[in-house]
Amino acid sequence: MTPQPWNWGIPVNIPPPDVYGDQPIELASLRFSQIGLYDLRRRVGVLTNSPGSYNQHQQQFDNSDLAWFSSNLSSSQALLAPGAGPFAHQFHEQFRNLRQLTPSNAARLELRTRIRDSIFDEVRISQQNQTVN
Repeated sequence: MTPQPWNWGIPVNIPPPDVYGDQPIELASLRFSQIGLYDLRRRVGVLTNSPGSYNQHQQQFDNSDLAWFSSNLSSSQALLAPGAGPFAHQFHEQFRNLRQLTPSNAARLELRTRIRDSIFDEVRISQQNQTVN
């Protein structure tokens, strides 16, 4: 059975992932994947009280959705010490989630491109801040 299209409340261009449910996954259960990003946006919404704002700033909202999943990862001990400890020969959970929950190579490539572009944006803003200070 194909899920029903999500009613965003206002006209927006948010293509659904290849596989998703009728209702978004609970916030605490979201994992970094195509469906995780889609369901986060379904939970957070698209500013229905300010029509046009989401569409005008969609790139910023898309980047904030990425930030939801990457928050505090840089301080994760599993990431700081690869090859050490009990998980030395395992892939990080986020990597497994992305592989398992985003089956399409094209969708994974699109997510990696978004992450790369977001990192470059962060580096650029950091450089601008250093120039000002």
